Amino acid sequence: MITLYDIPSRLAQKAWSPNVWKTRYCLNFKQLPYRTEWVEYPDIELKSKELGVRRPSLRRPNGAQAYTLPVIRDSNTGTSVADSFKIAEYLDRTYPNPRKMIFPHNTAGIQAPFARSFAANMRPIMNLIIPPECDMLNPRSAEWFSRTRVEIFGLAKLEDMLPKSAADYKREWAKVQDGLSKSAKWFAKNERGGPFIMGPEPCWADFVVGGYLMWMRCVWGEESEHWRDVLSWDDGRWAKFVVGLKKYENVV
Repeated sequence: MITLYDIPSRLAQKAWSPNVWKTRYCLNFKQLPYRTEWVEYPDIELKSKELGVRRPSLRRPNGAQAYTLPVIRDSNTGTSVADSFKIAEYLDRTYPNPRKMIFPHNTAGIQAPFARSFAANMRPIMNLIIPPECDMLNPRSAEWFSRTRVEIFGLAKLEDMLPKSAADYKREWAKVQDGLSKSAKWFAKNERGGPFIMGPEPCWADFVVGGYLMWMRCVWGEESEHWRDVLSWDDGRWAKFVVGLKKYENVV
């Protein structure tokens, strides 16, 4: 059995983290049995050390080793893996299924730069989403998250990330729209039909985008103006995309 380590929220489904959702989508897509173990932010380092996983290049501003999720532990092979991309590669390698490949036709080398470009395009969302994200965490995680983000970004308080005026907020939100619209142009190159970048079946690139969209939906809520905006952008492309990923949203 595979165990997926995730960060809980106060939402009914608990799962919200964009990076962990990439892995959850992969597991659900490949139809692999798994369970979730919830780990609060202050406990991630200890759990990672217990599992023997770390990302040497990931460092805090003070130079100390940083620990993040997702992590999986596969009791079938006795293997622990950190980092959503490496986990996806592991799942394809260990559980190959020609009809359920996260990187079909050996496209990992192509999909990796897509994910980096998408993240760069979506950078403007950070100042808008990180402060309200803290509000949906459990108390221990919320305190840790706020304290460490203030340190990382050199702020007096977390709320200082937010734009100072409604006009500034509107400008930053327009940048988020522009970031998604750049991705929509890549999706429009798909000539096979279907809502995903390669056609009717999703792949890693789709799970990266899906993780961000799930993050937005969880933080702002399905009834929010933010979410209604997203679903309307690019002629409703993202509304269709979300519907297409719906069957891979199981949380176990």
